[in-house]
Amino acid sequence: MRSSSSMSRLAHSLAVSTVAAATLFGGLPAVASAQEAAATEAPATTAPAAETASTDGLATLTKETNDGKGLEKWRAKVGGFKRAPLKDKKTGKVILDESGQPKMGYTYGETESGQQYYIYNTGSQDPRVSVYQAKSPSMNNRSVPLVVIHAKDPNRPTLYVLNGGDGGEGSANWIMQTPMIDFYKEKNVNVVVPMEGKFSYYSDWVNDKKNLGGKQMWETFLTKELPPVIEKELQANDKRAITGMSMSATTVLLYAQHHPGFYDAIGSFSGCAQTTKDMGLIAINLTLDRASSNVNEMWGNGEAFQPGFADAPIDNYLQYNDALINAEKLRGQTMYISNASGLSGRWDYWSSPRTKGNSAAMAEVEVVGGVIEGATNYCTHQLKAKLDKAGIPAEWNFRPTGTHQWGYWEDDMHLSWPTLAKGMGIGDEVTDEQ
Repeated sequence: MRSSSSMSRLAHSLAVSTVAAATLFGGLPAVASAQEAAATEAPATTAPAAETASTDGLATLTKETNDGKGLEKWRAKVGGFKRAPLKDKKTGKVILDESGQPKMGYTYGETESGQQYYIYNTGSQDPRVSVYQAKSPSMNNRSVPLVVIHAKDPNRPTLYVLNGGDGGEGSANWIMQTPMIDFYKEKNVNVVVPMEGKFSYYSDWVNDKKNLGGKQMWETFLTKELPPVIEKELQANDKRAITGMSMSATTVLLYAQHHPGFYDAIGSFSGCAQTTKDMGLIAINLTLDRASSNVNEMWGNGEAFQPGFADAPIDNYLQYNDALINAEKLRGQTMYISNASGLSGRWDYWSSPRTKGNSAAMAEVEVVGGVIEGATNYCTHQLKAKLDKAGIPAEWNFRPTGTHQWGYWEDDMHLSWPTLAKGMGIGDEVTDEQ
């Protein structure tokens, strides 16, 4: 455990370094340029299918027509939209499918800045990958884009995957930064990725924020309005899990506490459970500062508040949203929780495909990403100490090296799967290769 003086130094470093954080990090991305904002419009598609009618109080779904251009137009600013043979990361050899042919999948695309991203090419018109628009009643019928991976078979679980501070509205998101679509397609599970929600902590806010698109009722949307509708659309069973990284790593802990029994498993990667003081409060306010806001605008000053998902006002809504204070509410939850140390690791080196010898990118992940991950490491150790004392188990992954960046969250995607699958009742399908 760090001393109070070392924690203060870390907090100061975090505050200084956050100013330089770029879209390479999901938790605290830089403010998007006008050019980037223009490139993150909702997918341009042909005429959508008819809306899926819903009962009062639930989201309304519209499935975008898959013309092979939706996500390509959505992410047009990134080059390299092409399919290519997948290669084994360790050996460099081409991976073959069951018929002995090269397995096709992601390739890297390169932006003008030289940063590397995984790209998913919708030109294949893959019937198992769709874009939906979901209108949220609690957010004044705001339309939220969703990227959806359909399970191969009906009656399968659903995994909700949340983006970080970027919310999916820039380039720091799961779709662009990792090969998640190829990965989860092989798992025969439904996956839902909301592609908005920047700097919101996917929470129900006490105050509306015009610069975030108005009313912020993300928890109501994601736990009450959306699941019954999207899971019916996907012919899913009643098993579900949720994962998040950086900003949304905090969110998934809170959702599990606020909605006991709703999720069969959760994955929290590089987040802060504590939100009302010390390092956690500093981190959350730095994230919210990107939206010209703060924790009190989001959760109040300790007064009662009734969020959209609750039947009555909740006393001290601020403390209600501190996952460390409410750690006991995680009892019985299947959990994978991870964090790196902040020291440079394999994804931060000159040879890493995510830096590709780019000295500026290397400096950013090693310095800025190192400080941020050091802060979340402190938070995650706090949570472990409290859960251990209470006798609440979790699958912990403390990496001795690694910074706050997507290479390590891609690793978590793989490493968390056995825990998530077990929680969702399909643990017997997990193989050693997964």
